[in-house]
Amino acid sequence: MKSASIDPEFLSYLRDPPRLTYSQADDGWVRRKLVSSLEALMGRKEIEAVYKRLKDDDFNIESFFGDALSEMKFSADFDEQQLKAIPKTGPLMFLLQIILLG
Repeated sequence: MKSASIDPEFLSYLRDPPRLTYSQADDGWVRRKLVSSLEALMGRKEIEAVYKRLKDDDFNIESFFGDALSEMKFSADFDEQQLKAIPKTGPLMFLLQIILLG
């Protein structure tokens, strides 16, 4: 794995193996358990496994996210005409529909 330059501000977040989570150490016990349970139901272990496989290969930051989306079989389905209709200035909002298939 190539060694990357890491901003010292982020060093406290790094651990091996990583645990990808929205819960924080200063969250209350109930909140941590709720967040952790929701993450487990939505596939955190699968995402962590993909991360580990990609990290163990020849790590390349330029292709990492694209490789992760490919491995997760993520696809983007959009209407190109609607995409062209988005105003060039002003606020922009993204909506994501996630379909969980067992």
